[in-house]
Order: sequence, then structure tokens, then C-alpha cells
Amino acid sequence: MLRSSYNRAYFESILFRTKASSQRSRKRLALILSCCPGGELLEIGCGKGHLMQLAASHFAVSGLELSEEATRDLEPADRERIVIGDVERTDLPPAQYDVIVAFNVLEHLRDPADVLRRMAQALRPAGVLVGSVPLNYSLVGRLHTALTNVFDRTHCSTLSLGEWRRAFAAAGFAGQDLFGEIQTGPNHAAYVRGPHWPHVSLNLMFVLSLPAPQAEEPAT
Repeated sequence: MLRSSYNRAYFESILFRTKASSQRSRKRLALILSCCPGGELLEIGCGKGHLMQLAASHFAVSGLELSEEATRDLEPADRERIVIGDVERTDLPPAQYDVIVAFNVLEHLRDPADVLRRMAQALRPAGVLVGSVPLNYSLVGRLHTALTNVFDRTHCSTLSLGEWRRAFAAAGFAGQDLFGEIQTGPNHAAYVRGPHWPHVSLNLMFVLSLPAPQAEEPAT
């Protein structure tokens, strides 16, 4: 039933009229590279594969996407990198990835806390999870979240900022870099930092890191 919600009409709606090399996608890639310059990257909810295509110049990329409709127009070589499956039901290999990307995915999950734990387990030590969710905070954020929930009935976990912080920590992410995003269209966005970012932003951006492995003490 959930899979049928992500049909061709869903990905052709105004929310998904994105360009392959949009400013928003390039900004996301720059954010990823700032904390992980290379290695193995998994994008969960890769959709039409635009970010994966950009990231392929820097990473060994793969994707996990619930809807086969989203990947229908991709070139065969790009489709081969993507597994069609539900992240809540798909096993992720342990300690496999240097970075996992999940932009606007967690709000679609019935149990995002469980998926966060499994994503942490799929990362190598000091691995990074980069993504975003609707920012259900302040009057601006709550109104935007309520509006997107009306237009996108697949949203089922639009948590508060405090709830996301606790879920990230419970999953094992010791480092939390949280800031805001203001989207001015499907292809353009700006990031917001500083003390007032939760009051003016529409999306919560997160860069979460696992602890680095401890160096072994020299034998005496």
C-alpha cells in the first residue's frame, strides 16, 4: 500500500520537478564533501538519482529507493547502482559505508529511530550520516510542516526538533551538526546557521558523525 503511494504522479508533482544538476543538489554534494571527501556512499531515498550522479565523481555510489517509478527514466548503468526496497525492511550491511545520505526520508518512516540505529551500524567508524527532515519548530516551521503533511500524505513522522536530537543521540551519533534550510523552489535552497536558525528555517539539516576508533595503546 505504501509503495503504491510513490507512483509516477508522485514523482511528477511540483515537489519533484527537479533538475539533474540543480543548485540544491550541488549544495548538498558540497556539504557531503566538506565532511567526507571520498569513499563509499549510500543514498537512501535516491529518487531520480540526481545526487548520486553528481556524487559518482567523488564516491563509489549506490542507492536504495522504495519506488521503481522514480528510477524508470535512468540510464541502465545508473539503475544498476540502485536497489529497489523499503529501508524499514531492507538489511543494511554492517560497517560498509563512509557516508550515508538521507534527504527528506525519515519523515516518511513509521519507525525512524530504528532506521537511524541501523544506518549507524552500516557506517564505518567515524562514518557520517547527512540528511534533512521538515523542521517542526517555531510558528514558521510548524506551519510549513503542517502544509507539507497535507500535500504529502506519506509523511508520518514529522517529529519536533528535540525529538530528533534525542533520536540521533540514541542511535549512537556522538557528533550532531544541526542547521536550517530555506527552500525557494525544488531546485534552489539556502542554508541558515547562527542562533536564530530554528526560528526561520523550513527544513532541519543534519550532519551526524560516529565516534572515531580509539587508538590502541602501545604494548609495554
